[in-house]
Amino acid sequence: MNLKRHSTVILNLCAFGAGVSTFFGLRSMMPYGVEGVVIPVVMALTVCFVLAMLWHCMVDVVPRLADPGRRRLGLVLAGVLTVAAMCISSWFVTTAIGGRDAVRIDMAEKTETFRRVLDIVTANAQAEQAVVPEVARTAAEMKALADGEQQRGQLSGRPGKGPVVDALRRAAATYTAVVDEANGLRERISALRTQASNQLKAMDQIIGGGDGTAEAQRKFATAVGEFRQKVAEIDSWSLLPSMRRLGLAELPAVGTGSGQNDAIAAIHATFAQRSDELTRKVDAVAVQRKEVPVIANRPIKAGEAVVEHFERVVPAWCVGIAIDAMPLLLLLVLVISALEDAAREQAQQAAGTGANRGTAEGEGRRPQLVGGDD
Repeated sequence: MNLKRHSTVILNLCAFGAGVSTFFGLRSMMPYGVEGVVIPVVMALTVCFVLAMLWHCMVDVVPRLADPGRRRLGLVLAGVLTVAAMCISSWFVTTAIGGRDAVRIDMAEKTETFRRVLDIVTANAQAEQAVVPEVARTAAEMKALADGEQQRGQLSGRPGKGPVVDALRRAAATYTAVVDEANGLRERISALRTQASNQLKAMDQIIGGGDGTAEAQRKFATAVGEFRQKVAEIDSWSLLPSMRRLGLAELPAVGTGSGQNDAIAAIHATFAQRSDELTRKVDAVAVQRKEVPVIANRPIKAGEAVVEHFERVVPAWCVGIAIDAMPLLLLLVLVISALEDAAREQAQQAAGTGANRGTAEGEGRRPQLVGGDD
């Protein structure tokens, strides 16, 4: 029978196509090596054999069922198996076609996240640096007051070194040390930011290389580790503790008259006010400091990537579904055609049986002719 022969050929081709898609799909998800070839081959042969047996059973057995309910159930089962095979095979085909692109898309999204993390830690450092000019101005004013006191006795009325000069110079030195620390941190943070940016460029080069293999992901993970280290160093360095330790200059009231004592008190009040303002600014910076997200990098398989980034690899999914839909839908048509042929054969058999029964009954009622005597 031609239909039987054609059905067998088409079913075998469908099963072979499912096996091929299984091989290439698994091959794209496996590392290079012996196991990366042996396992896909074994799985492809298994899928090919199992699907061929199931589909032949659907085409050969279901149409022969006498009960219409069982035939409908068999048809539904054939449809379910067709859809399931199409989904799995389409996933494998999509993985083989767009798996590496999906992995590169995943790495690109991670790189953009890392770039935002670097911007956050840089913004936190710049917010602390914004307070440094206030510290530097206070240090310069204290130094100027110390010089004026030493040269002209501006506060105490007695030129030369003394307790007021020593107190002012100690306070100025404390503030200047914080400024120097801030300048050093700014240079180190700038250098670290440059190194972190270089790691981001390295990630972009890996992504732009068009390679989403395991080796590319290994290189990407190395770059992420270096980047994470630089960001952690930037985030760990802060000026806020040093700024909080800035104290006031203890100015002893040693003036030669009430005017000098009032001047010392006024200077002390001015620096106390400035110290309070600095404390409020430091607290504001601490409150506004943005939380740095955790830098995580989990290697992703090609098959997982095409599902996680489905909307970014729609063309690959369309190709995979189209490749599998045509033969598998044809398989479903074959099952339906086989069911219709079986129904026609049963109807013809029933009609033939009825005709034979009617003929036999007619022959039984036919009158017998009896010959006369000569």
